[in-house]
Amino acid sequence: MQNKSLPVLAVEDDSTVLKIYRNILGKSYDLLLADSAEKGLALFKEHDEIPVVITDIAMESPSAGIDLINEIETLSPATQFIIISGLHGKNSVALQTARGKVASLPKPVEIMYLKLALEAAYSRYFDYRLMYGLLDLVAAHPHGDRLMSV
Repeated sequence: MQNKSLPVLAVEDDSTVLKIYRNILGKSYDLLLADSAEKGLALFKEHDEIPVVITDIAMESPSAGIDLINEIETLSPATQFIIISGLHGKNSVALQTARGKVASLPKPVEIMYLKLALEAAYSRYFDYRLMYGLLDLVAAHPHGDRLMSV
């Protein structure tokens, strides 16, 4: 699935990794790049819809990526996250906290796995939007309360 119409936000404080994302993912996706959690959140707020956010965990602070995820989840519960971190294999509290919410890949990431994770994240995003859109339609129906109880 190549989807240039809906952007992917990549947040990473390593400029070399951002260049790799631009060179590899920029060919298939409308890619927004930020070199800090603060800039990533600002970019997220500037756009109407961002289905997937790729982020490192430890950037400016050890919990910057987790804080970013938590902020974005309050703004857009459907947005999916992919964490790419060098903290794999270490007993990291931040990584353990994030594992229940997001897809997680180790650094250095293999591009094939990143692309597969992106496809899965897009699919989860659209499934979420479809499910909650249908629930909203049923709830708005004059007899929605009865339909929901079936």
